[in-house]
Amino acid sequence: MLWNTRQIEAQLAESKGLVGYSLRAKLFPRRFWAVAVWENDESLQSFVEGNPHAGIRSALKGAMEESWFKTFDVKTEEVPIDIDEAITRVE
Repeated sequence: MLWNTRQIEAQLAESKGLVGYSLRAKLFPRRFWAVAVWENDESLQSFVEGNPHAGIRSALKGAMEESWFKTFDVKTEEVPIDIDEAITRVE
């Protein structure tokens, strides 16, 4: 799991349109959160559909609980967004 995270972080570092991101993991009970700020939807979709993210997501499909995504707008002054604030907005 850690190796997959490192690969995805490397992809994020090279992704056009990424403003910033934060990750949180609770290994027991295997819960993971990610919040990312993108310049636009096209940049987000390019990342989601690109590798290694797409390949890892596919490979782990049976090992992880259902994933879900929610988008919301943030103001420039809110970046970097606090992960606790992001979790509150989506849960």
